[in-house]
Amino acid sequence: MKKILIIFVPFLFSCLMLQAQYTGGNGSGAFTGSLSGKHLTNWFQTNGSWSTPGNWIDGVVPTSAEEANISAEATLDGDYTYPVVNIGAGGVLTIPEGNTLTVTDDLQNGSGNSGLMLQNGSSLIHHNANVPGTMQRQVSNADWANGMDGWHLLSSPVENQLLVNGGFTADPYDFYAWGENTNAWLNQKVGANNITSFIPGTGYLVSYDDGGTKTFAGELNVADISLSNLSKTGSSYYIGYHLLGNPYPSALKWNDGNWALANVGGVASVWNETAQNYTSLANPNDIIPANQGFFVQVTDAINSITLPSAARTHSLTAFYKEIPADYLKLRITNSVNATFDETIVRLKHDATGFYDPAYDGHKITGSDIAPHLYTMIQPGEKAAVNTVGSSDVPSGIEMGFRPGLNATYTLKAEEFTFDRQIVLEDRVTGATIILEAGTSYAFNGTSGDDENRFMLHFSPVGIPAQEEGIDFQAYASGDVIYIKSPEKTGADVRITSVSGQRVYHGKLTSETLSSVSTRLWVPGIYLVQITTENRSLVKKVIIQ
Repeated sequence: MKKILIIFVPFLFSCLMLQAQYTGGNGSGAFTGSLSGKHLTNWFQTNGSWSTPGNWIDGVVPTSAEEANISAEATLDGDYTYPVVNIGAGGVLTIPEGNTLTVTDDLQNGSGNSGLMLQNGSSLIHHNANVPGTMQRQVSNADWANGMDGWHLLSSPVENQLLVNGGFTADPYDFYAWGENTNAWLNQKVGANNITSFIPGTGYLVSYDDGGTKTFAGELNVADISLSNLSKTGSSYYIGYHLLGNPYPSALKWNDGNWALANVGGVASVWNETAQNYTSLANPNDIIPANQGFFVQVTDAINSITLPSAARTHSLTAFYKEIPADYLKLRITNSVNATFDETIVRLKHDATGFYDPAYDGHKITGSDIAPHLYTMIQPGEKAAVNTVGSSDVPSGIEMGFRPGLNATYTLKAEEFTFDRQIVLEDRVTGATIILEAGTSYAFNGTSGDDENRFMLHFSPVGIPAQEEGIDFQAYASGDVIYIKSPEKTGADVRITSVSGQRVYHGKLTSETLSSVSTRLWVPGIYLVQITTENRSLVKKVIIQ
């Protein structure tokens, strides 16, 4: 009679080998093989790189459909996805900067916190709890002589991280939580503030004279974090802010449809260490990096927000993702230091001329030595993100600017996707500039300047669009008529009312754009006539 002996040889979490021995008949033999198309020997056994076949017991790197088992010191050197990853006792998996790992079903770590090492700038997405690991965050040194230098908004990707561990209270240091009810920073060094450990989903403001590598160690967060009825104290435009934090060892897509925002503003703000200002996350799917704290503003005392694991993503690009239509981002830089600021103006079909919590973001002030750029929603209400209705676009929007230092400043249209013309007016110099993607305007700014310096003028859709046979453009915005002509200089300009009364006569002074103030004119229809050596052209404009 034939006799078959099947032996499963277990090794830690799963079977290492299937061995079958046959006796009877014409002889006996042994074989090793695979089951259901999977290698049964997917074990990393030699210290080194993940992608080196010789480091695997059977000389083959596991495919994305197979599980991977680790019994040596493995260094991930790419972006990998596996259904199951097992780190055996004594095994180590290191994910270096710029590399990512996704585990779709089950991740096990039998080597404790030191068995799974996420270096600064790496990313991990997995789905089961109770996985210990270590994540590093590189923190730059602060210039202790500059009160606004070297600040970081941090959050923890692990549960129950004590501040005394990981180098987070290494002197000299500063460590703060945000108090919405007092609208002030809470110093960790004050015992009454009771700041002794990282709370998952909460952000903190930190600065170190001697930065370097800070370490989070413990069980990695994977579950949603839901918050409700965050405080809203007072009634000014600038209250109701809460400093939250990305609780996962990967980036998050902001407001991607999984956040369940209820009476929480649709614009988040993150601290940009180079700019020494806050950067706005204004669009769905904008990126919140791992270990990043961010501000949100609640608009009512009854509110809720979910930090969703479903929004996790492997993105190693900080902050920015998609550029929508009808969108303008202006950036202001200076000639003295690397600080800058940005402001956004955009259209949405259901936005209004007032503060729209889903679309607008109030301006949060940054460093005193950095420039500050913002637009006005209403008098006294400054916006970093100003969204207006696409069916009721204003003729102009006030834009404020506060210099941080005496310097030459450059204002640049970093992103521009409008289908209408927008004109920047500098009320100090009188300059007017048609904005397009990449347009720059340089000017001098001095500390103490009047902040109400700029105006953005919006033309109607399709205006100024050149009619056939017409080679100049004229349109009205606010209390200014703008004229653009291909003629370099010298063209004669006459503006008359429809009754024939002449209200202006002059010469074009710029090959790009000229302007005529209509501040004292009676509202109505006017005819703009430009006369060159060989032709005379007329354009109708409406002054409201």
